[in-house]
Amino acid sequence: MSALAKVFVVLNLLLSLLFFGTSATLFLTRRNLKVESISYKNQLTEARTAFENRAEKLTAVISAQDKALLNLQNSEKNATVALLKEKEAVKTQTARADKAETERARQVQLAESHLNLANTREQRIQELTGQLQAAVDKRDEAMAASAQAIAERNRMARDLEQANTELHLTKVALVDIETKNKTYQLELAAYKGHFGDIPPSTTRESIDALIEAVDESLQAVVLSVGEDQGVKEGDDFYVYRDDQYVGRVRVSKTYRDLSGAKIVLEADGAKIRSGDRATTKLN
Repeated sequence: MSALAKVFVVLNLLLSLLFFGTSATLFLTRRNLKVESISYKNQLTEARTAFENRAEKLTAVISAQDKALLNLQNSEKNATVALLKEKEAVKTQTARADKAETERARQVQLAESHLNLANTREQRIQELTGQLQAAVDKRDEAMAASAQAIAERNRMARDLEQANTELHLTKVALVDIETKNKTYQLELAAYKGHFGDIPPSTTRESIDALIEAVDESLQAVVLSVGEDQGVKEGDDFYVYRDDQYVGRVRVSKTYRDLSGAKIVLEADGAKIRSGDRATTKLN
């Protein structure tokens, strides 16, 4: 039942009560019913008119309230949609913020890695500077006997060219060595991880050197020691990087303070590089 119908029902009920009350009053007072009825009829008409006007006002108020309610419902829907959009925007911004934080952490980690690398390079530069200074000292000593040094250098150049030719020829022989690598590794396992041949003499003093240069195409290296340090052709040098075994090389040509050697073996996953330490003593 609508609100307007309820108003009319209440209005009719009040009019009925008023009518019965008036009739009872007339009956009890025994007045002139015609006069009284006309009077009460006029009153009822006025009252009815007043109630109808009130009902119209109430109807207008109810209609306005219905419109206001509808507006409120629409506003609520719009607010709900806006709230959902805001939540979605917050979710998107949160995801972007998380991504930005992850990227920032990655950049920080990358910067730390670059800093560590720079420190490592700085240490390496210092080591190379020391080696360069040692080389300069050797050069100064060589300049003191320039004639002998020039002659020795020319002889070494000729010998080095000949050694390069010999090393190139040994590359063919190294193919056969590679085919025997698997068998050699089984032998190494039998010696519980000891790589290379056992030195033929345990009384000979060990010789320490550095790998000055590496030629991967020829599978050859240049050692920083030579005849002056007691190096002989056929000597085996075991190559280490820090305390890690890298491989083994065998001397094929000796000079006064340099030696040429060919790579006999490299450990799994390792490569002999310039700057590695070499020694005739197997650790």
